[in-house]
Amino acid sequence: MRKLYIFLSCLLFSCASIQTLTGGEKDLAPPKIIKTSIDSGSTNIASNFFRFTFDENIGTSKVNELLLISPTQQKNPKLEIKGAQALLTLNDTLTPNTTYTVKFNGCIVDVNENNPMLDYSYIFSTGGYLDSASISGYVKDITTNLPCENCNIQLYASKNDSIVIKIKPDYIAKTNEIGYFQFNNLPTRNFKLVALKDGNNNLMLDNNELVSLAKEIHTGKTIPDTISIFPFYHYVDYKPSLLNTKEPGILQIAINKPLTHVAHLYIDDSIKVYQLSPSRDTITYYYQPTQDTLNVLITIDTNQFSFIYINRLSQYIKPIRLITSNFNGLTIIKSNYRIKGIDKGKILLLIDSNVVSATDIYHTDYQVIIKHPLNLIPDKIEILESGITDIMGNNNSNYSQTILLQKRTNTNLNLTINIDTNTYILHIYKGNSLYKTEYINFSKNLTINNLPQGTYSCQLIKDLNNNQIWDTGDYFGHINAEPILFTKPFDMRENWDKNLIINSL
Repeated sequence: MRKLYIFLSCLLFSCASIQTLTGGEKDLAPPKIIKTSIDSGSTNIASNFFRFTFDENIGTSKVNELLLISPTQQKNPKLEIKGAQALLTLNDTLTPNTTYTVKFNGCIVDVNENNPMLDYSYIFSTGGYLDSASISGYVKDITTNLPCENCNIQLYASKNDSIVIKIKPDYIAKTNEIGYFQFNNLPTRNFKLVALKDGNNNLMLDNNELVSLAKEIHTGKTIPDTISIFPFYHYVDYKPSLLNTKEPGILQIAINKPLTHVAHLYIDDSIKVYQLSPSRDTITYYYQPTQDTLNVLITIDTNQFSFIYINRLSQYIKPIRLITSNFNGLTIIKSNYRIKGIDKGKILLLIDSNVVSATDIYHTDYQVIIKHPLNLIPDKIEILESGITDIMGNNNSNYSQTILLQKRTNTNLNLTINIDTNTYILHIYKGNSLYKTEYINFSKNLTINNLPQGTYSCQLIKDLNNNQIWDTGDYFGHINAEPILFTKPFDMRENWDKNLIINSL
Protein backbone atom coordinates (compact mmCIF):
# COMPACT_ATOMS: atom_id res chain seq x y z
CA MET A 1 0.00 0.00 0.00
CA ARG A 2 2.87 2.42 0.76
CA LYS A 3 4.33 2.10 -2.73
CA LEU A 4 0.93 2.65 -4.32
CA TYR A 5 0.43 5.82 -2.25
CA ILE A 6 3.73 7.30 -3.44
CA PHE A 7 2.87 6.50 -7.05
CA LEU A 8 -0.55 8.14 -6.81
CA SER A 9 0.93 11.24 -5.10
CA CYS A 10 3.46 11.72 -7.89
CA LEU A 11 0.79 11.25 -10.51
CA LEU A 12 -1.43 13.86 -8.91
CA PHE A 13 1.35 16.46 -8.55
CA SER A 14 2.54 15.96 -12.12
CA CYS A 15 -0.77 17.34 -13.37
CA ALA A 16 0.12 20.81 -12.02
CA SER A 17 2.68 22.38 -14.41
CA ILE A 18 3.83 26.00 -14.72
CA GLN A 19 2.33 27.74 -17.77
CA THR A 20 3.19 31.13 -19.31
CA LEU A 21 0.42 33.64 -18.82
CA THR A 22 -0.82 35.10 -22.09
CA GLY A 23 -2.48 38.50 -22.37
CA GLY A 24 -5.22 39.56 -24.70
CA GLU A 25 -4.87 41.35 -27.99
CA LYS A 26 -2.63 44.40 -28.08
CA ASP A 27 -4.47 47.65 -27.36
CA LEU A 28 -4.36 49.75 -30.55
CA ALA A 29 -7.17 52.15 -29.67
CA PRO A 30 -6.20 55.74 -28.82
CA PRO A 31 -7.66 57.40 -25.71
CA LYS A 32 -11.11 58.95 -26.14
CA ILE A 33 -12.55 62.09 -24.59
CA ILE A 34 -15.73 61.28 -22.66
CA LYS A 35 -16.30 64.66 -20.99
CA THR A 36 -15.19 68.29 -21.24
CA SER A 37 -15.65 71.07 -18.70
CA ILE A 38 -17.03 73.28 -21.48
CA ASP A 39 -18.74 71.64 -24.44
CA SER A 40 -16.98 71.83 -27.78
CA GLY A 41 -18.77 74.32 -30.04
CA SER A 42 -19.75 76.60 -27.17
CA THR A 43 -20.00 80.36 -27.67
CA ASN A 44 -19.54 83.44 -25.48
CA ILE A 45 -16.72 81.74 -23.56
CA ALA A 46 -14.63 83.87 -21.21
CA SER A 47 -12.69 81.12 -19.40
CA ASN A 48 -9.12 80.25 -20.36
CA PHE A 49 -9.14 76.93 -18.44
CA PHE A 50 -10.41 73.68 -19.98
CA ARG A 51 -10.66 70.17 -18.53
CA PHE A 52 -10.75 67.04 -20.73
CA THR A 53 -11.67 63.67 -19.22
CA PHE A 54 -10.61 60.50 -21.06
CA ASP A 55 -11.71 56.86 -20.95
CA GLU A 56 -8.28 55.76 -19.63
CA ASN A 57 -5.15 57.12 -17.99
CA ILE A 58 -3.12 59.28 -20.35
CA GLY A 59 0.34 60.77 -20.86
CA THR A 60 1.89 63.32 -23.20
CA SER A 61 4.41 63.31 -26.06
CA LYS A 62 6.12 66.31 -27.73
CA VAL A 63 3.56 68.81 -26.44
CA ASN A 64 5.44 71.91 -27.60
CA GLU A 65 5.77 70.45 -31.09
CA LEU A 66 2.36 68.83 -31.60
CA LEU A 67 -0.23 70.82 -29.63
CA LEU A 68 -1.88 73.29 -32.03
CA ILE A 69 -4.04 76.21 -30.93
CA SER A 70 -5.49 78.67 -33.42
CA PRO A 71 -5.32 81.62 -33.24
CA THR A 72 -1.71 80.95 -32.21
CA GLN A 73 -0.77 81.73 -28.61
CA GLN A 74 2.15 84.12 -28.18
CA LYS A 75 2.65 82.68 -24.67
CA ASN A 76 2.91 78.91 -24.57
CA PRO A 77 -0.20 77.23 -23.11
CA LYS A 78 0.12 74.88 -20.14
CA LEU A 79 -0.99 71.24 -20.41
CA GLU A 80 -1.12 69.19 -17.20
CA ILE A 81 -2.00 65.49 -16.88
CA LYS A 82 -3.70 63.99 -13.84
CA GLY A 83 -4.61 60.35 -14.36
CA ALA A 84 -7.33 60.32 -17.02
CA GLN A 85 -7.65 64.10 -17.18
CA ALA A 86 -5.88 66.77 -19.26
CA LEU A 87 -5.95 70.32 -17.87
CA LEU A 88 -5.33 73.01 -20.51
CA THR A 89 -4.63 76.62 -19.56
CA LEU A 90 -4.34 79.34 -22.21
CA ASN A 91 -1.92 81.97 -20.95
CA ASP A 92 -2.79 84.60 -23.57
CA THR A 93 -5.69 86.98 -23.10
CA LEU A 94 -8.59 85.74 -25.23
CA THR A 95 -9.49 87.95 -28.19
CA PRO A 96 -13.15 89.06 -28.31
CA ASN A 97 -15.45 87.63 -31.00
CA THR A 98 -12.92 85.01 -32.06
CA THR A 99 -13.29 81.29 -32.79
CA TYR A 100 -10.55 79.15 -31.20
CA THR A 101 -9.53 75.64 -32.26
CA VAL A 102 -7.50 73.22 -30.12
CA LYS A 103 -5.89 70.18 -31.78
CA PHE A 104 -3.94 67.74 -29.62
CA ASN A 105 -2.49 66.31 -32.84
CA GLY A 106 -0.95 63.23 -31.19
CA CYS A 107 0.47 64.87 -28.06
CA ILE A 108 -2.04 62.93 -25.88
CA VAL A 109 -1.26 59.20 -25.64
CA ASP A 110 -2.45 56.31 -23.49
CA VAL A 111 -0.05 55.22 -20.77
CA ASN A 112 0.13 51.53 -21.74
CA GLU A 113 0.79 51.46 -25.49
CA ASN A 114 1.45 55.16 -26.27
CA ASN A 115 -1.38 55.18 -28.81
CA PRO A 116 -1.80 58.84 -29.89
CA MET A 117 -5.11 60.66 -30.21
CA LEU A 118 -4.95 62.29 -33.64
CA ASP A 119 -8.23 63.35 -35.21
CA TYR A 120 -9.83 65.54 -32.59
CA SER A 121 -10.64 69.25 -32.64
CA TYR A 122 -12.03 71.24 -29.72
CA ILE A 123 -13.78 74.47 -30.75
CA PHE A 124 -15.13 77.42 -28.82
CA SER A 125 -15.85 81.08 -29.49
CA THR A 126 -15.50 84.20 -27.36
CA GLY A 127 -18.30 85.73 -29.43
CA GLY A 128 -21.87 84.77 -30.19
CA TYR A 129 -21.13 82.54 -33.19
CA LEU A 130 -18.55 80.10 -34.61
CA ASP A 131 -16.56 81.07 -37.70
CA SER A 132 -17.09 78.56 -40.51
CA ALA A 133 -14.68 79.41 -43.38
CA SER A 134 -12.09 76.84 -44.44
CA ILE A 135 -9.10 76.36 -46.76
CA SER A 136 -7.12 73.26 -47.72
CA GLY A 137 -4.31 72.20 -50.02
CA TYR A 138 -1.08 70.26 -50.46
CA VAL A 139 2.61 71.01 -49.86
CA LYS A 140 5.63 69.40 -51.53
CA ASP A 141 9.41 69.78 -51.28
CA ILE A 142 10.56 71.09 -54.67
CA THR A 143 14.04 69.57 -54.21
CA THR A 144 12.71 66.01 -53.89
CA ASN A 145 9.23 66.24 -55.44
CA LEU A 146 7.94 64.48 -52.29
CA PRO A 147 5.08 65.56 -50.01
CA CYS A 148 6.12 67.64 -47.03
CA GLU A 149 4.93 65.74 -43.95
CA ASN A 150 4.55 67.61 -40.66
CA CYS A 151 4.99 70.91 -42.47
CA ASN A 152 3.54 74.09 -40.94
CA ILE A 153 0.92 76.08 -42.82
CA GLN A 154 0.94 79.50 -41.21
CA LEU A 155 -1.64 82.26 -41.72
CA TYR A 156 -0.95 85.93 -41.01
CA ALA A 157 -3.40 88.83 -40.88
CA SER A 158 -0.53 91.20 -41.67
CA LYS A 159 0.62 91.71 -45.28
CA ASN A 160 4.24 92.37 -44.25
CA ASP A 161 6.56 89.67 -45.68
CA SER A 162 9.08 90.00 -42.86
CA ILE A 163 6.50 89.03 -40.25
CA VAL A 164 7.42 85.35 -40.79
CA ILE A 165 10.84 85.93 -39.19
CA LYS A 166 9.59 88.12 -36.34
CA ILE A 167 6.44 86.75 -34.70
CA LYS A 168 4.29 83.64 -34.52
CA PRO A 169 1.45 83.23 -37.03
CA ASP A 170 -2.18 84.00 -36.31
CA TYR A 171 -3.33 80.52 -37.35
CA ILE A 172 -1.46 77.29 -37.90
CA ALA A 173 -2.11 73.81 -39.31
CA LYS A 174 0.16 70.87 -40.11
CA THR A 175 0.36 68.58 -43.13
CA ASN A 176 -0.15 64.82 -42.95
CA GLU A 177 1.91 62.08 -44.61
CA ILE A 178 0.67 63.01 -48.10
CA GLY A 179 1.33 66.72 -47.59
CA TYR A 180 -2.36 67.61 -47.11
CA PHE A 181 -3.53 70.35 -44.74
CA GLN A 182 -6.90 71.78 -43.81
CA PHE A 183 -8.13 74.75 -41.79
CA ASN A 184 -11.68 74.86 -40.46
CA ASN A 185 -13.61 77.47 -38.47
CA LEU A 186 -11.65 80.41 -39.85
CA PRO A 187 -12.98 83.97 -40.12
CA THR A 188 -13.95 85.05 -43.63
CA ARG A 189 -11.14 87.39 -44.67
CA ASN A 190 -7.81 87.68 -46.48
CA PHE A 191 -4.66 86.10 -45.07
CA LYS A 192 -1.02 85.77 -46.03
CA LEU A 193 -0.22 82.02 -46.23
CA VAL A 194 3.31 80.63 -45.79
CA ALA A 195 4.31 76.96 -45.74
CA LEU A 196 7.28 76.27 -43.47
CA LYS A 197 9.32 73.19 -42.55
CA ASP A 198 10.03 74.44 -39.05
CA GLY A 199 13.16 72.61 -37.91
CA ASN A 200 13.40 74.17 -34.45
CA ASN A 201 9.62 74.46 -33.80
CA ASN A 202 9.71 78.17 -33.02
CA LEU A 203 6.99 78.97 -35.63
CA MET A 204 9.32 81.44 -37.38
CA LEU A 205 11.52 81.23 -40.46
CA ASP A 206 15.21 80.58 -39.76
CA ASN A 207 18.27 79.92 -41.88
CA ASN A 208 18.45 76.55 -43.67
CA GLU A 209 14.74 75.86 -43.21
CA LEU A 210 12.37 75.19 -46.11
CA VAL A 211 9.77 77.83 -46.95
CA SER A 212 7.28 78.73 -49.67
CA LEU A 213 6.66 82.10 -51.20
CA ALA A 214 4.02 84.07 -49.30
CA LYS A 215 0.60 83.65 -50.93
CA GLU A 216 -2.39 85.95 -50.55
CA ILE A 217 -5.52 83.86 -49.99
CA HIS A 218 -9.13 84.38 -49.04
CA THR A 219 -10.72 81.88 -46.68
CA GLY A 220 -13.46 79.78 -48.17
CA LYS A 221 -11.77 79.70 -51.58
CA THR A 222 -9.89 76.62 -52.82
CA ILE A 223 -6.12 76.88 -53.23
CA PRO A 224 -5.69 75.69 -56.84
CA ASP A 225 -2.02 74.69 -56.92
CA THR A 226 0.24 72.56 -54.76
CA ILE A 227 2.46 74.79 -52.62
CA SER A 228 6.21 74.23 -53.13
CA ILE A 229 8.80 74.81 -50.42
CA PHE A 230 12.50 75.50 -51.05
CA PRO A 231 15.66 76.07 -48.97
CA PHE A 232 15.98 79.50 -47.35
CA TYR A 233 19.55 80.85 -47.40
CA HIS A 234 18.88 84.59 -47.09
CA TYR A 235 21.14 85.21 -44.11
CA VAL A 236 23.43 82.20 -44.40
CA ASP A 237 27.17 82.92 -44.58
CA TYR A 238 29.45 80.53 -46.43
CA LYS A 239 30.87 77.85 -44.13
CA PRO A 240 33.20 75.40 -45.88
CA SER A 241 34.31 72.22 -44.13
CA LEU A 242 36.77 69.45 -44.97
CA LEU A 243 35.40 66.05 -45.95
CA ASN A 244 37.09 62.78 -45.05
CA THR A 245 37.58 61.17 -48.47
CA LYS A 246 39.46 58.07 -47.21
CA GLU A 247 41.43 58.04 -50.44
CA PRO A 248 44.89 59.39 -51.34
CA GLY A 249 45.32 62.36 -53.62
CA ILE A 250 41.79 63.74 -53.23
CA LEU A 251 40.86 66.78 -51.16
CA GLN A 252 37.17 67.66 -50.87
CA ILE A 253 35.58 70.71 -49.28
CA ALA A 254 31.83 70.85 -48.62
CA ILE A 255 30.08 74.22 -48.58
CA ASN A 256 26.82 74.81 -46.74
CA LYS A 257 25.15 76.45 -49.77
CA PRO A 258 25.83 76.67 -53.52
CA LEU A 259 28.64 78.98 -54.55
CA THR A 260 27.51 82.15 -56.26
CA HIS A 261 30.86 83.91 -55.70
CA VAL A 262 34.29 83.00 -57.07
CA ALA A 263 36.25 80.74 -54.71
CA HIS A 264 40.05 80.43 -54.76
CA LEU A 265 41.85 77.39 -53.35
CA TYR A 266 45.41 77.56 -52.03
CA ILE A 267 47.44 74.52 -50.99
CA ASP A 268 50.67 75.34 -49.10
CA ASP A 269 50.39 78.95 -50.38
CA SER A 270 50.07 77.89 -54.02
CA ILE A 271 46.81 78.53 -55.91
CA LYS A 272 45.24 75.38 -57.36
CA VAL A 273 42.71 74.42 -60.02
CA TYR A 274 39.77 72.44 -58.64
CA GLN A 275 36.51 70.88 -59.79
CA LEU A 276 33.13 72.12 -58.62
CA SER A 277 30.21 69.71 -58.23
CA PRO A 278 27.07 70.19 -60.38
CA SER A 279 25.30 71.53 -57.31
CA ARG A 280 28.21 73.96 -56.75
CA ASP A 281 28.48 73.05 -53.07
CA THR A 282 31.51 70.70 -53.15
CA ILE A 283 35.08 71.51 -54.22
CA THR A 284 37.25 68.58 -55.30
CA TYR A 285 41.02 68.93 -55.78
CA TYR A 286 43.08 66.07 -57.24
CA TYR A 287 46.80 65.98 -56.49
CA GLN A 288 49.87 63.75 -56.34
CA PRO A 289 50.24 62.83 -52.65
CA THR A 290 53.77 63.21 -51.28
CA GLN A 291 53.08 64.20 -47.66
CA ASP A 292 50.57 63.49 -44.91
CA THR A 293 49.64 67.12 -44.14
CA LEU A 294 48.40 69.96 -46.34
CA ASN A 295 47.82 73.60 -45.38
CA VAL A 296 44.53 74.57 -47.03
CA LEU A 297 43.19 78.08 -47.58
CA ILE A 298 39.95 78.87 -49.40
CA THR A 299 38.74 82.40 -50.14
CA ILE A 300 35.12 83.16 -51.00
CA ASP A 301 34.41 86.80 -51.83
CA THR A 302 36.27 88.65 -49.04
CA ASN A 303 36.16 85.78 -46.53
CA GLN A 304 39.06 83.41 -45.84
CA PHE A 305 38.89 79.92 -44.32
CA SER A 306 41.96 77.88 -43.37
CA PHE A 307 42.28 74.18 -42.57
CA ILE A 308 44.94 71.58 -41.94
CA TYR A 309 44.23 68.41 -43.92
CA ILE A 310 45.82 65.22 -42.56
CA ASN A 311 45.70 61.95 -44.50
CA ARG A 312 48.26 59.31 -43.53
CA LEU A 313 49.71 57.95 -46.79
CA SER A 314 51.13 54.82 -45.16
CA GLN A 315 47.64 53.33 -44.98
CA TYR A 316 47.38 53.28 -48.78
CA ILE A 317 50.48 51.19 -49.62
CA LYS A 318 48.53 48.20 -50.87
CA PRO A 319 48.59 46.07 -54.03
CA ILE A 320 46.65 47.56 -56.90
CA ARG A 321 43.24 45.87 -57.43
CA LEU A 322 41.78 45.71 -60.92
CA ILE A 323 38.27 44.80 -62.09
CA THR A 324 37.40 44.39 -65.77
CA SER A 325 34.22 44.52 -67.84
CA ASN A 326 33.78 43.86 -71.54
CA PHE A 327 31.30 45.44 -73.98
CA ASN A 328 31.03 45.36 -77.75
CA GLY A 329 34.03 47.35 -78.96
CA LEU A 330 35.03 48.41 -75.47
CA THR A 331 36.94 46.84 -72.57
CA ILE A 332 37.18 48.69 -69.24
CA ILE A 333 39.63 48.10 -66.38
CA LYS A 334 38.69 49.69 -63.04
CA SER A 335 41.25 50.44 -60.30
CA ASN A 336 40.67 50.74 -56.55
CA TYR A 337 42.69 54.01 -56.47
CA ARG A 338 43.09 56.81 -59.00
CA ILE A 339 45.33 55.86 -61.91
CA LYS A 340 48.56 57.82 -62.33
CA GLY A 341 49.71 56.29 -65.60
CA ILE A 342 49.67 53.30 -67.94
CA ASP A 343 52.09 51.60 -70.31
CA LYS A 344 49.98 50.91 -73.40
CA GLY A 345 52.43 48.30 -74.68
CA LYS A 346 51.92 46.21 -71.54
CA ILE A 347 48.11 45.98 -71.74
CA LEU A 348 47.16 43.20 -74.16
CA LEU A 349 43.77 41.97 -75.34
CA LEU A 350 43.68 38.32 -76.39
CA ILE A 351 41.46 35.94 -78.34
CA ASP A 352 42.65 32.33 -77.89
CA SER A 353 46.13 33.67 -77.02
CA ASN A 354 46.19 35.86 -80.15
CA VAL A 355 46.70 39.57 -79.55
CA VAL A 356 43.85 41.88 -80.63
CA SER A 357 45.05 45.22 -81.96
CA ALA A 358 43.43 47.98 -79.91
CA THR A 359 42.25 51.07 -81.77
CA ASP A 360 42.81 53.25 -78.71
CA ILE A 361 43.98 52.92 -75.09
CA TYR A 362 43.68 55.72 -72.54
CA HIS A 363 42.90 56.20 -68.86
CA THR A 364 40.60 58.40 -66.80
CA ASP A 365 40.76 58.86 -63.02
CA TYR A 366 39.83 55.27 -62.15
CA GLN A 367 39.51 53.44 -65.47
CA VAL A 368 41.60 52.22 -68.36
CA ILE A 369 39.53 52.35 -71.55
CA ILE A 370 40.50 50.02 -74.41
CA LYS A 371 38.70 50.32 -77.74
CA HIS A 372 38.85 47.52 -80.30
CA PRO A 373 37.00 46.42 -83.47
CA LEU A 374 33.39 45.35 -82.91
CA ASN A 375 33.95 42.00 -84.66
CA LEU A 376 36.89 41.08 -82.40
CA ILE A 377 35.63 40.31 -78.89
CA PRO A 378 38.55 39.46 -76.55
CA ASP A 379 38.15 36.62 -74.08
CA LYS A 380 40.96 37.69 -71.75
CA ILE A 381 43.26 40.57 -70.97
CA GLU A 382 46.92 40.39 -69.93
CA ILE A 383 48.52 43.18 -67.94
CA LEU A 384 52.31 42.84 -68.00
CA GLU A 385 54.54 43.96 -65.14
CA SER A 386 54.07 47.67 -64.31
CA GLY A 387 51.33 48.02 -66.92
CA ILE A 388 49.14 50.16 -64.65
CA THR A 389 50.30 52.43 -61.81
CA ASP A 390 47.98 54.12 -59.35
CA ILE A 391 48.40 57.51 -57.69
CA MET A 392 50.35 55.98 -54.76
CA GLY A 393 52.82 54.26 -57.06
CA ASN A 394 51.24 50.84 -56.47
CA ASN A 395 51.35 48.54 -59.51
CA ASN A 396 51.79 44.96 -60.57
CA SER A 397 55.58 45.42 -60.64
CA ASN A 398 56.42 41.87 -59.63
CA TYR A 399 53.96 39.91 -61.71
CA SER A 400 51.84 39.78 -64.84
CA GLN A 401 48.10 39.49 -64.47
CA THR A 402 45.76 37.63 -66.78
CA ILE A 403 42.01 38.19 -66.40
CA LEU A 404 39.31 36.21 -68.20
CA LEU A 405 36.66 38.39 -69.79
CA GLN A 406 32.97 37.65 -70.02
CA LYS A 407 31.28 39.08 -73.06
CA ARG A 408 28.59 41.62 -72.33
CA THR A 409 26.42 43.46 -74.77
CA ASN A 410 26.29 47.22 -74.47
CA THR A 411 23.05 48.97 -73.69
CA ASN A 412 21.85 52.32 -74.97
CA LEU A 413 19.74 54.93 -73.28
CA ASN A 414 18.10 57.30 -75.73
CA LEU A 415 16.67 60.41 -74.15
CA THR A 416 14.36 62.35 -76.45
CA ILE A 417 13.85 65.74 -74.87
CA ASN A 418 11.23 68.12 -76.20
CA ILE A 419 12.36 71.56 -75.01
CA ASP A 420 11.95 75.19 -75.96
CA THR A 421 14.69 77.79 -76.32
CA ASN A 422 15.40 77.97 -72.58
CA THR A 423 18.44 76.45 -70.94
CA TYR A 424 18.15 73.19 -69.01
CA ILE A 425 20.30 71.13 -66.66
CA LEU A 426 19.78 67.38 -66.99
CA HIS A 427 20.87 65.17 -64.09
CA ILE A 428 20.86 61.39 -64.66
CA TYR A 429 20.85 59.31 -61.49
CA LYS A 430 21.76 55.63 -61.15
CA GLY A 431 19.96 54.62 -57.99
CA ASN A 432 20.60 57.50 -55.58
CA SER A 433 23.94 58.52 -57.13
CA LEU A 434 24.45 61.19 -59.78
CA TYR A 435 25.69 59.41 -62.92
CA LYS A 436 25.88 62.18 -65.52
CA THR A 437 25.05 65.87 -66.00
CA GLU A 438 24.26 67.56 -69.31
CA TYR A 439 23.69 71.27 -69.99
CA ILE A 440 21.17 71.80 -72.78
CA ASN A 441 20.52 75.14 -74.48
CA PHE A 442 18.97 73.99 -77.74
CA SER A 443 16.52 71.35 -78.86
CA LYS A 444 18.22 68.02 -79.48
CA ASN A 445 18.06 64.30 -79.02
CA LEU A 446 20.59 63.23 -76.42
CA THR A 447 22.01 59.68 -76.68
CA ILE A 448 24.11 58.17 -73.92
CA ASN A 449 25.73 54.81 -74.71
CA ASN A 450 27.13 51.95 -72.64
CA LEU A 451 25.10 52.48 -69.51
CA PRO A 452 25.52 49.60 -67.05
CA GLN A 453 22.47 47.70 -65.92
CA GLY A 454 20.50 49.28 -63.11
CA THR A 455 17.66 51.56 -62.16
CA TYR A 456 17.84 55.16 -63.35
CA SER A 457 15.89 58.39 -63.02
CA CYS A 458 16.26 61.87 -64.49
CA GLN A 459 15.92 65.37 -63.15
CA LEU A 460 15.39 68.27 -65.55
CA ILE A 461 16.03 71.77 -64.16
CA LYS A 462 14.96 74.91 -66.00
CA ASP A 463 18.06 77.11 -65.69
CA LEU A 464 16.34 80.49 -65.82
CA ASN A 465 19.48 82.60 -65.27
CA ASN A 466 21.83 80.35 -67.33
CA ASN A 467 24.35 79.88 -64.50
CA GLN A 468 24.38 76.05 -64.83
CA ILE A 469 23.21 75.42 -61.24
CA TRP A 470 19.82 75.04 -59.58
CA ASP A 471 18.88 78.24 -57.78
CA THR A 472 16.65 78.16 -54.75
CA GLY A 473 13.88 80.70 -54.29
CA ASP A 474 14.13 84.14 -52.76
CA TYR A 475 11.38 84.59 -50.18
CA PHE A 476 11.87 88.34 -49.78
CA GLY A 477 12.43 88.88 -53.49
CA HIS A 478 9.22 87.02 -54.34
CA ILE A 479 11.17 84.73 -56.67
CA ASN A 480 10.32 81.04 -56.73
CA ALA A 481 12.93 78.30 -57.00
CA GLU A 482 13.86 77.20 -60.51
CA PRO A 483 11.40 74.52 -61.67
CA ILE A 484 12.44 70.87 -61.50
CA LEU A 485 10.86 67.99 -63.40
CA PHE A 486 11.38 64.43 -62.09
CA THR A 487 10.95 61.25 -64.11
CA LYS A 488 9.81 57.99 -62.62
CA PRO A 489 12.57 55.38 -62.09
CA PHE A 490 13.22 53.14 -65.10
CA ASP A 491 15.33 50.00 -65.54
CA MET A 492 18.19 49.47 -67.99
CA ARG A 493 18.63 45.82 -68.97
CA GLU A 494 21.03 44.04 -71.27
CA ASN A 495 20.05 44.01 -74.95
CA TRP A 496 17.44 46.69 -74.33
CA ASP A 497 17.37 50.24 -75.63
CA LYS A 498 15.38 52.81 -73.69
CA ASN A 499 13.67 55.71 -75.41
CA LEU A 500 12.74 58.21 -72.73
CA ILE A 501 10.74 61.28 -73.65
CA ILE A 502 10.93 64.17 -71.21
CA ASN A 503 8.53 67.02 -71.90
CA SER A 504 9.92 70.49 -71.29
CA LEU A 505 8.93 72.56 -68.27
